[in-house]
Amino acid sequence: MPVAKDRSWLQRTSYPGRGLAVGRTADGASGVQLYWTMGRSKGSRNRRLVHEPDGSVRVVVADAATGVQRGDPSLLLYRALCAVRHGDGRVTHVVGNGDQTDTIAAGVSGGESFMAAFSRRDVEPDPPHYTARIAGALTVGGAVGGPGELAIVKTTGGEPPGSSHQHFCYHRMRPGWGYCITTYEGDGSPLPPFAGEPFPLPVADEPRRAVTELWELLDRDNRVAAAAKFIDLDGGAVRIELINRNPGGGETGP
Repeated sequence: MPVAKDRSWLQRTSYPGRGLAVGRTADGASGVQLYWTMGRSKGSRNRRLVHEPDGSVRVVVADAATGVQRGDPSLLLYRALCAVRHGDGRVTHVVGNGDQTDTIAAGVSGGESFMAAFSRRDVEPDPPHYTARIAGALTVGGAVGGPGELAIVKTTGGEPPGSSHQHFCYHRMRPGWGYCITTYEGDGSPLPPFAGEPFPLPVADEPRRAVTELWELLDRDNRVAAAAKFIDLDGGAVRIELINRNPGGGETGP
């Protein structure tokens, strides 16, 4: 049976891997997306989040001289948060732990649903872990906004591995809370995929506080970067706050 999860589970789990949440502020005025990335190796920890000119947030190398060292760079460096504008005034905000963020954005832009676009992707090709791909979406604006959505594709075992896609849809999100999903159930060899349903995570009322509270929940040795994105549900204005670990081992942020 999956372990019951909440804020304390995230705090005591040394390596939940990458994670994200979708939710709403306590006053109901803003939609919220949270994202973080972690790392166990020197190369994986040598990353940071940056703002892009188009308003998206990307995972990039922090120290170019060190690089990511090994593995497939596309699994470590990618666009984590972005937005797709529709012709009817709606905007779909997408968050993901890999380049499936771009797959979803392209699909949604072309008229596909979030889940139809996500379903084209499989687990990451990183044996023996076969890391889960996770993603979330919030659609705001227009005559009718959309629900909060989360999705995961994870391994069911075997070589080559089988996989399972799961979709979670929240039509009435509880004010002041988000729904959180991670790539792993915890540390291990191989790393076990996330089990069960997304779990509730309290959301602060402004982005700087929200990203700081998230950062403090994450294991100090393994945390790499975190982001909080707030979307005004009335006017559509976006506020984003980031926290990064410095290349030298320090942290920028609070």
